[in-house]
Amino acid sequence: MAPFGTLKAAGQFLFLSALLHLAAPFLSGFAPVGVFMGGVFILYSCLAMGLTRGMRWLGYVVFVFMLIGAVGGYIQMGTIPVPDWLIWAIISVDIIVIVNLFAALWSTKPAQIA
Repeated sequence: MAPFGTLKAAGQFLFLSALLHLAAPFLSGFAPVGVFMGGVFILYSCLAMGLTRGMRWLGYVVFVFMLIGAVGGYIQMGTIPVPDWLIWAIISVDIIVIVNLFAALWSTKPAQIA
């Protein structure tokens, strides 16, 4: 596991969030919103690969995605056929990704190009 507060750690936790999204289609009985969350698995996996490779610019994009995803999950809780415990787990991991990205992006200076 990468040290907390790095892009690599954020990418690793983002992949965990992707895996949690993969369970949604099965646990929702393949409801449309569950299948959509299965598609989010693919997107988050690709984004996680970029973060673990240190793509700083991608961190800013993912930071916004995670904020939207966490708030969106909280808003939809109880109104969709995906179990609430799974949504809470996804929100929790998304918040860990947000904290890692915040620490990685705003507490260190990017490398200067000579």
